[in-house]
Amino acid sequence: MSEFEIVTNGGAEPPVMLAVRAPGQVAAQADPSGAIVPRGARSGNPNFDPATGRFAGRGLRRGSLQVVAQTVQAAVGRSGVPAGVDPLVWERRLDAVRDAARQMEMLDVSSAQKFLQGRVVDVNAVDINAFLADVRMQRLADIADALDQQLHGGNAVKVVAPNRWITRSMADLSGPEVGQLLKRLEGRGWDASDINSKIVKKIKNPQLKASIQQLYGEGK
Repeated sequence: MSEFEIVTNGGAEPPVMLAVRAPGQVAAQADPSGAIVPRGARSGNPNFDPATGRFAGRGLRRGSLQVVAQTVQAAVGRSGVPAGVDPLVWERRLDAVRDAARQMEMLDVSSAQKFLQGRVVDVNAVDINAFLADVRMQRLADIADALDQQLHGGNAVKVVAPNRWITRSMADLSGPEVGQLLKRLEGRGWDASDINSKIVKKIKNPQLKASIQQLYGEGK
């Protein structure tokens, strides 16, 4: 079970879907979706239907989730989505990768398939090796974020992870992965003393530790 935490505030109201006027209609019309979106009003009914723009009640009717999904797809666009892949499906995959990376234990093929049960329609259709590779890269990014938060803090969004999660995750990194972590941290302003105090002391592999000390010194 993950104890990883990201603390942030904020949010934005979802956009209103525009209806299309049918032939013979005076104004644009749309079937009510059943979805409810706050309109930010100080008085009166604070909710409206995102499909029609009309005031909405409190209940959700059938079809509302489909309308909300269409609204999200129309409003959100991440670069780099593979061709032919539904953007919302891609975002759900990224969610699964992050959640898997933040487990206390690293997943293998069997545990990854079990983890994906209920998250995908057909687990057997998932490229598990590619999923696990992305999980490792996400975990490496999370290590970098958590360590940088410990060092620099500031007013940025806080990425907090238990020290035992960081220690376990770093122990699982290969030599090239540790090298990539160090270069990424250097790009965020870390110097040799930072790397020695936060990274080198957490490395259990004596050969790997020695090779890093050759590059950054032995520290204190």
